[in-house]
Amino acid sequence: MGEVWASAVEATRIALSQVPFVAVRAVGVCGQGDGAWLVDENMRPVRPAVTWLDSRARDIVAEWRAGGEADLVERVSWSGLFPGALLPILAWFARHEPDTLKRARWHLNCKDWIRYQLTGHICTDPTDAARTALDVVSGAYNAEILGELSLASSARLLPEILPSGEVVGVVHGAAAEATGIGAGTPVIVGMMDGPAASVGVGAISPGAGCGTIGTTASYGIISDFPRVAQSSVGFCLPQGATGNWLISMAQMDGTPVLEWLRANLASDMLWPELEALAAQVPAGSDGLLFLPYLSGSGERAPFVNPNARGGFIGMTSRHGRAAMARAVYEGIALGMADCVGILGCEKDVRISGGGAASPFLMQLMADASQLPVEVPTDLDAGLRGTAALAGVAVGAYADLSGSLNFAGESGRRYEPDPAVGDVYARLLDALALSRAALGETWSSLLDGHQELPRRGRPGGRRFGQVSSSIR
Repeated sequence: MGEVWASAVEATRIALSQVPFVAVRAVGVCGQGDGAWLVDENMRPVRPAVTWLDSRARDIVAEWRAGGEADLVERVSWSGLFPGALLPILAWFARHEPDTLKRARWHLNCKDWIRYQLTGHICTDPTDAARTALDVVSGAYNAEILGELSLASSARLLPEILPSGEVVGVVHGAAAEATGIGAGTPVIVGMMDGPAASVGVGAISPGAGCGTIGTTASYGIISDFPRVAQSSVGFCLPQGATGNWLISMAQMDGTPVLEWLRANLASDMLWPELEALAAQVPAGSDGLLFLPYLSGSGERAPFVNPNARGGFIGMTSRHGRAAMARAVYEGIALGMADCVGILGCEKDVRISGGGAASPFLMQLMADASQLPVEVPTDLDAGLRGTAALAGVAVGAYADLSGSLNFAGESGRRYEPDPAVGDVYARLLDALALSRAALGETWSSLLDGHQELPRRGRPGGRRFGQVSSSIR
């Protein structure tokens, strides 16, 4: 957690050095959701943070599904459970690291930890709280959930919930000196990265579709009422200051799948060269299908299986590196089409994040989903969304729509090619059939094999940085 704060300080100082004549009016913070970020009474981390990518609580989630506890959590929170969520991680600590829970006083999500460093204020917002023990209808924590999960004593860890766009404090002296932001600058509560990105791309009206391709591949649709996309799958998250809801599905891996491809099959190529190679193969990858489930924690969208694993299906001796590369890219695009289809997206889907720097991937997503894909000029939509909220909070803008005007027009728009619609419809069917047939195989492969906890990178920016020359 200290490394995360140090990185935030460094990034802030670099950003300010690039705009030396701009006065900072307010600060908004966003960050990865889920996981467990625990500090003690003196606000010192009690252990390294556990991120949403971690798989240590896999067996606990399986137990809760078998015993019915998962049904209660999902009925109250309207969001699916998976091993990287806070509640199963706390249950794992209770069994295996009880001293961690004894020493812990607060759970602060990533953005809450950074905001505390800026202001000294302990709180969270509805977007992050919705992934803990929140009743999404009442907007308050639900004690029944914690009791049923034998986590009643963990209620003390959950901080006060305040509106995402509320000014909660100001940058104090030590933080000002560290970051270069002026002391006394107002700071808002902030949001989880997914809802923040939906605001940042301007998806703030019901029916708007959005997505972020970073470390996670997350897709959503805006709704004016809370609902679920599919039983036990996806999240129902408040959308900051809009009064709407982000109904989303988040696949465990996004750009790490592409990084795996390049590291293992094309380390001799730059990103543009790799994509040019993949583009030589026609739609459908010559009958080769790739399952993009590479996370050691399994998959959580558009299905939940902590044992899910990736791989190629349909491989023959004629398939070479080009077909394999295209199949991997198509696997990510099919994952997007799978999710937005279940979510009910019927309009443009606005995509941000590092992966959106790839025109090749964005066109594949448009083709696979048969929906137009729009990419903003600035891919850091989460930061832009919280900055927009901060601008409204301090009166720099009258409303959120006005605050978002500084985002500018969409950078690129990708229209779907109807000629390949049938190809990708067949591949989507094949993807669904494959994962249904492989359930027992995945379990058998993992029998007796314990995955090591996976350490993730915040932000998922490496692909975006490497491929920035594509733009």
